[in-house]
Amino acid sequence: MSKKKPAHACVKACAKDIRVKLSHSPHRPRRHVSIAVATLFGVEMLAALPVSAQQLIVNNGTQTLSSNASYNQVTVGSSGSGILIVTGSNVLLTGVGTNPTIELGNGGTGTLTITNGGGVFSFGLDVRAGSTFDLSGAGTIPTTTVPGVGLLNLSGAGTINSGNKALVVGVDNSNQIFSGTIVNAGNSWDPNTSPHGTLVKVGDGTLTIDGATIAGAVTNGTVGTGGEVVVAGGTLAQTSGNTRISALTVGVPVPGFGNTGNLAVSGGTLTLDTSLTVGSFSGIGTVTQTNGTVVVEAGCGDVTHCAALTIGNQSGTGTYTLSGGALTFNGPGFVILGRMSGTGTLNISGGQMSVNGGSGGSTNFIIGDNSATGTGTVNQTGGTLTIANNARLYLSGTGNGIYNLSGGVLQIGGNSLTHNYPAEGSAGGTYAFNLGGGTIQVLGTPLTTDVNATLSGGTSTIDTNGLGATWTGVLAGGGALNKTGAGVLTLTAASPYTGATTISGGTLAVGNAPNSSAALSGTSQLTVQQGATLGGYGTVAGNVMNAGTIAVANALPNFQGNGGGSLTLLGNLSNSGVVNLDGGTPGNALLVRGNYADAANATVIVRTVLNEGGPLSNQQTDRLLISGNATGTTTVIVNPQGQGGPAIGLTGAPTSTSGISVVQVGGSSTSGAFVLGNADVAGNDPFVYHLTAYGPSAEHGPSAASQADPRGGGNTWDFRLQSTYTTPDGPIDLPPDQPADPTDPDIRPAVAPQVSAYLTAPLALFQAGMVDISTLHQRLGEIRYGNPSVPSAPASGAFSLSPAEAFVRAYGGQYRYTTNRSFDEFGFNTSIDTAAVQFGGTVLRRQDDYGVWRYGLAAAFGHVWWTPSAVDGNSKGDANRYTFYGTATFQSNAGWYADGIIFGGLFDGHVSTDAQGKVSDLGGTTVGLSFEAGYPFQLTSGGLFFEPQAQLVWQHLSFNRETDTDGIDTDLGGQDDVLLRIGFRLAQPLEFDKYPITPYFKFNFLQPLKGDGSVTIGSVPFGTGKQGSAMEVGGGVTGQFTSRFSVFADAVYQHTLVSYGSNGWAANAGLRYVF
Repeated sequence: MSKKKPAHACVKACAKDIRVKLSHSPHRPRRHVSIAVATLFGVEMLAALPVSAQQLIVNNGTQTLSSNASYNQVTVGSSGSGILIVTGSNVLLTGVGTNPTIELGNGGTGTLTITNGGGVFSFGLDVRAGSTFDLSGAGTIPTTTVPGVGLLNLSGAGTINSGNKALVVGVDNSNQIFSGTIVNAGNSWDPNTSPHGTLVKVGDGTLTIDGATIAGAVTNGTVGTGGEVVVAGGTLAQTSGNTRISALTVGVPVPGFGNTGNLAVSGGTLTLDTSLTVGSFSGIGTVTQTNGTVVVEAGCGDVTHCAALTIGNQSGTGTYTLSGGALTFNGPGFVILGRMSGTGTLNISGGQMSVNGGSGGSTNFIIGDNSATGTGTVNQTGGTLTIANNARLYLSGTGNGIYNLSGGVLQIGGNSLTHNYPAEGSAGGTYAFNLGGGTIQVLGTPLTTDVNATLSGGTSTIDTNGLGATWTGVLAGGGALNKTGAGVLTLTAASPYTGATTISGGTLAVGNAPNSSAALSGTSQLTVQQGATLGGYGTVAGNVMNAGTIAVANALPNFQGNGGGSLTLLGNLSNSGVVNLDGGTPGNALLVRGNYADAANATVIVRTVLNEGGPLSNQQTDRLLISGNATGTTTVIVNPQGQGGPAIGLTGAPTSTSGISVVQVGGSSTSGAFVLGNADVAGNDPFVYHLTAYGPSAEHGPSAASQADPRGGGNTWDFRLQSTYTTPDGPIDLPPDQPADPTDPDIRPAVAPQVSAYLTAPLALFQAGMVDISTLHQRLGEIRYGNPSVPSAPASGAFSLSPAEAFVRAYGGQYRYTTNRSFDEFGFNTSIDTAAVQFGGTVLRRQDDYGVWRYGLAAAFGHVWWTPSAVDGNSKGDANRYTFYGTATFQSNAGWYADGIIFGGLFDGHVSTDAQGKVSDLGGTTVGLSFEAGYPFQLTSGGLFFEPQAQLVWQHLSFNRETDTDGIDTDLGGQDDVLLRIGFRLAQPLEFDKYPITPYFKFNFLQPLKGDGSVTIGSVPFGTGKQGSAMEVGGGVTGQFTSRFSVFADAVYQHTLVSYGSNGWAANAGLRYVF
């Protein structure tokens, strides 16, 4: 019967060495590690060792072992500073008995140094903080050819200097905590520095490494990369603190200890300077991360060799499960699942994984790489995977790649989502991108991808996140798709997935201008929610429910600038939103092959060149073409373009071949199925249109087959834009069998309501100008020389600022203008109201032997309103007026006077309609001249004066060119008005308390000397009308209250003497003061 072996000796293995193997990829000269371990602690070898004392204590000083020795307990620096040196080739310090332990520093500091090929064997090592274990001079581990030290376990917080040796720990399967520092020489990533320092974790226990640093030496205060950590058994645990490892391999075969390793991360931060490999060289590796942070980064400074996160390497099997916390890869470098016949799986159910690029090289995430039998899989049910724009996600290399996105979020943008890794050569692998309920969210820049995807079940979401995406691959499968987020998702392939489609936000474009063959060929329903848009040039096979917007072809803002086209709906369309066909240039068409229904308040927007229409070849318009039936009542908004004018001539009634067809229905419908929303479609020209229905039961008769758009499914019903005609009593609808008389002056095309306000604007402003100018006596009152209000005149021939005089007056008037133009000449009557205040005075006087000169300045601020009468619709105009005057008045000693005025100013107003409110600004400038003369002479000895007068007034208006809200270009240009006034005044001065009061009566004949004006509205010239001969009857009074102060008032009634012109009244009141 054999003798029972101690626990530490019960390790069975047959191999004779630990081997470090290098494996290189043709496109990534990375370094990967395989460990094969021989019998580390052979019983046969231990039996040959001499048995020494049970305990060795070195508290102070240095003790050297130069021959083999064995102990159960070695303590160095328990109460002081002790140093133990093991030196000499094959000289071993060996642990014996139960739980042999080396303790460095327990109350003091201890140092254990191995030099010249010595060794430590079969101990558990506890390196306390401040203590050091240096194995850089160790020989080979007994019964192996591997340089290094084999330990039962490792614990403590001190420092271990491994050099380029291997430190194997965990043989006794115990759970330990190490938070110290291991300094390794060499780099696992650099084949030129092999061998390198390695910590090998074996056994079934757990080694917790919170706060540890396992890396290179410190240079200039910076920890360098160095060596690696290999987990060949049990678990490496990170629970808190900041831990740093240069390179880590989890799950690699070590004969005698199995091939399975685990990494458990539940807190703190684990930073890997160069690489993390999970499952390598037929090993099985598992990483479970529930919290905390894992960072893999390119810390080696060599972008050719690091960083690398490899799951399933060289026939290994690796699994990384992320359920919480953060996994961050900072490139440049590679993230690989299933390399070189390996099998790698990444499970994401929570937390955040980020793959970031770096400078000096690319960052590539490859699923299924570098071997036809390599397989990589991403199973994402939650959490977020973020691929930065300077990194790429390849769904396969030359292996087999699978990405199952059934929950959580994949954030990706730019060109980062693609299929085969290009450096693998022509032997591309296979991939499957299965969307079963997760979200693809565009990140950074718009996404462009040619990946084929399978909607494998549930509802998958593509969130364009305000950036947009172009997907040129095929979407297949039986799942549903939900488009969210601002921005446009453009699908350019024919996608046959059969699940429902919902556009919850932003825009889904089926096809663009170069890819009009794009289609959603599955027949499930597509729903456009409020605020969302369906657009494109392609085809949708299923029924469409639209509560948002359908934008056809270049009516989609992102496609503006592209050519026109059509969007085809093979099913039914239920519309409670907007169908927008207006892409800026007429010609787009929405083709509805099924039935059309207005579900609630639907709108169709088209752009149309408003020409004479007629043959299809002469119609330039967007069009809604329905092959089936049309029900409900849909509002049609026409955005006009181009030259207007009658769509039918005045020689005939509307017909089924005249005008412009904007909606055609191949099935059944009604006359009210489509109605014009902007009743006054004016375009660039002033004429308006209405929508006329032609069909089996239509008032105007059936449609004309010759008018059927070949893109549609027939025109059983045809809804056509045609000119609106009106009489003085209002619009008329000419039936086909009652053509209009082309010579009838009471029938004309209708114009937009604002046209009447444009045409009467010059008349209103001229009338207000005449009230402003008025006469000398209306401006200053009585100024006859010798009047007590005039102080002594200056010396003969001299100019004087004294006596100066000032005046202020308020005035206004109301008139009713009757046009001289007939109804068919677009003549409009209008009311005109004006009010203003004027102030000024004499600034310079001169008297000579002939009389007195007065030179003055004045300013007037007023407002004018006008409201034309038009059957086309109500409109009105108003303008503020700002006018400045220079005056010169001569009062002859012989009694006659002459008064000259030069003036200029500006006006600023607008035109509005009852239907739209303000439609246009109206502004410009005014200039003019006035010359007036009179000669009063006494008729009776009682002082009655008779004063004949004459006045000539010229006014010029220059209007700004405007384009109104209906797109009508209005050019009122420059307008002139010349008026001759001839009349007289009878005045009787009355003396009251030495100051006179002078009442007077006046009569004037007004003769316009200028004919009709002309303006251009759109491209159509119109006459503005003119004033007729008129008479004025009125009177007033001037009162002197002191030698310096007088007041005056005046009122006048004007009445035309012909059938046209202005009737109305004006009133004026003011005061004058002489300084």
